[in-house]
Amino acid sequence: MASLATAYLLVVLLGLAIAFVEQAFLPGFVSGHTVWGLAPGWQREIAFWNVGLGVVIVGVLWVGDPDSIRAVVTAIVVLTSLLGTHHLLAALTNRSAWLHRVGAAVNYLAAVAGVIVLLR
Repeated sequence: MASLATAYLLVVLLGLAIAFVEQAFLPGFVSGHTVWGLAPGWQREIAFWNVGLGVVIVGVLWVGDPDSIRAVVTAIVVLTSLLGTHHLLAALTNRSAWLHRVGAAVNYLAAVAGVIVLLR
């Protein structure tokens, strides 16, 4: 599980970095394709939250404790399942807000991949 979990967490780190850039530096673009609209304060908070979760992931990989890695992967599965559902519900309210479909797909894919990691 160790190498698979490490690879999974590195991919999650990449996703968090992309989301950080989008929310911190492209809030107008992001908001233009969602039902939520422009909210720079909230979008900056999401960007900062992504940095915080990234620090947790880097820390757990640095320490290398298998139980801690498993706990972080489990938390990411729960979080991405919830975020995927949040985006799915938003997508159903406005079909032209295509970024929610992308968000739902990416988050559900991350959740499924995490479950696979946990089962191995």
